[in-house]
Amino acid sequence: MFAAWRAGYGALAAVALERVLAARPDYSLALLLDDLLRRGVPPSELDGWPAVGFPGVVRRRACRRIPRRSV
Repeated sequence: MFAAWRAGYGALAAVALERVLAARPDYSLALLLDDLLRRGVPPSELDGWPAVGFPGVVRRRACRRIPRRSV
């Protein structure tokens, strides 16, 4: 549902949204997306969130090592 909307498939997102809300009317992401669709908010309003890349690729933040202090 969310992925369909982000990809620009508003009609598919709306159909998926109806099914989700029928099964779980209190699902917060579905309620949020319902509000976005009703207001006509384009997916481009959320550009940069979540980070879009190749499917299955997880980017990890570099681990910052903190030097130990000797006591």
